[in-house]
Amino acid sequence: MDEEPRRMSLGDLAVDATSIITFAVLLAKGALRGLMREQKGIAEVLREIVANQATFGARAGIMVEDVRALQLATERLTTVRQYIGTVRKLLRILESTEASLDNERHQMISIIAASVDKRGKLAGNEDLLFYYQVTRAYRSAIANKAAQTRDRNAKAKAKTKTEANVKSMPEEEHEGQTQTA
Repeated sequence: MDEEPRRMSLGDLAVDATSIITFAVLLAKGALRGLMREQKGIAEVLREIVANQATFGARAGIMVEDVRALQLATERLTTVRQYIGTVRKLLRILESTEASLDNERHQMISIIAASVDKRGKLAGNEDLLFYYQVTRAYRSAIANKAAQTRDRNAKAKAKTKTEANVKSMPEEEHEGQTQTA
């Protein structure tokens, strides 16, 4: 993750999905639950239906229109799936950009708060601490949260290391360790 951020090209940021406008849907929240989804073997099923339609379709009660509708749904599904990868990449770009900009903003807030702290110590500038108290508190809250996270991670790492050491002890030492604890 030490790589420099990659600059985006227009193609990375442009998704023109207007070709699906005639059949695109936005289902109500929760409406995806219960919908049947593609299973393994779908390609074989589709080939079988199309291959057998001319000879056996009428006898099986399968109308030509049904097979055409099935083929159209398959074509549309293929078209939609072509956009999904691109849109996922765009979402990753947007999330990365958001995180980077948010981080930059917080760094600037920290710099500004540090400047206020330093300049507020100069004679005649004591009132700056009052005027920027929200900024200074916000910066401190972020620092405090980061410190808490570092402490929590250090404790978890120490606990894991201790547990690993106990597990790697010979059985006799392990039993003695448990008795003294």
